[in-house]
Amino acid sequence: MNPGNIIFEALEIFKLVLPFMFFGLFLASLIRLSPYFKHIGLPMSRLASTSNLSAECSTVLTMFFVNNWATLAMLSDFYRKKLVSEKEVIITMLVGFLPKGVHVTLFFMAPIAIPVLGLSVGGVYILMELLIYLGITAVGIGLGRLWLYPQMPGEFEDGNREATAWPERLKISLTESVTQFKKIVVVLIPTVIVVLLLLDLGLLDPITEACGPLLDSVGLPSSSMIVIAASLMSQMAAIGAVGTLLGSGLISPLHCLILLFMAHFLHMGIGCIRLGLPMNISLFGRSLGLKATLITYSMLELGTALVIFSLAGLL
Repeated sequence: MNPGNIIFEALEIFKLVLPFMFFGLFLASLIRLSPYFKHIGLPMSRLASTSNLSAECSTVLTMFFVNNWATLAMLSDFYRKKLVSEKEVIITMLVGFLPKGVHVTLFFMAPIAIPVLGLSVGGVYILMELLIYLGITAVGIGLGRLWLYPQMPGEFEDGNREATAWPERLKISLTESVTQFKKIVVVLIPTVIVVLLLLDLGLLDPITEACGPLLDSVGLPSSSMIVIAASLMSQMAAIGAVGTLLGSGLISPLHCLILLFMAHFLHMGIGCIRLGLPMNISLFGRSLGLKATLITYSMLELGTALVIFSLAGLL
């Protein structure tokens, strides 16, 4: 165990998420006070309406196209102000997989996967990733229609928004976001450090040890473990490692796809433990944060597992 490495990794996480969290809290407060509030969520208004979600949730769905951490902070702000319910939080996070998935796959994964894997393999990989996100969104829509009542038009209009001048709105938003940010950070920082400490003590060792027999069962060579190791860092690193094996002729295109989604499955599981759970608990509280994490990550892992088994059936 190296405390220096844990602190360094924690600082890297905080540098990645904390600025966007503060931005999301500030933007949520400003949007809530804005006279243009009802227009901001228009891009996702049809999706929100189909899911029986409120205007606040429509705005959150739109923001998923921009940044995940800022958007979750915005949703947290709406939840803490009791503008959305627990069920709306969970359904919004599920439905939000579509805009979030489009953002991630098109702007981050496609520019790497297609040049590295080629147009055919890379294109199929991106398409299957999008299908996973689309499936989770469909589940979210179904739950919304089952759990929630349709929102009445104009239900969230606020006539007092016009009465406040913009300098005052900015001041109120900044004050509110600083207050909320302090409350979140007090929970997030120690939680992340504790989780990183547990990971450093070998929490993932049984998982990585189980990967060897799993790779053998689908006919993947032992050299594929380099992809599993790369997935511990990022999915982009895993794509690069798979591309090397594919280019060397060590694996077939079908094995390439199976290996990519196995790496994705592992990477998402690690992400849940490493950042997803601490983040959701700090944003939404222990009870809702735990429920939201279990539901969203279970859906993501289930969708990925279905893709792996479907591909393995083609061998």
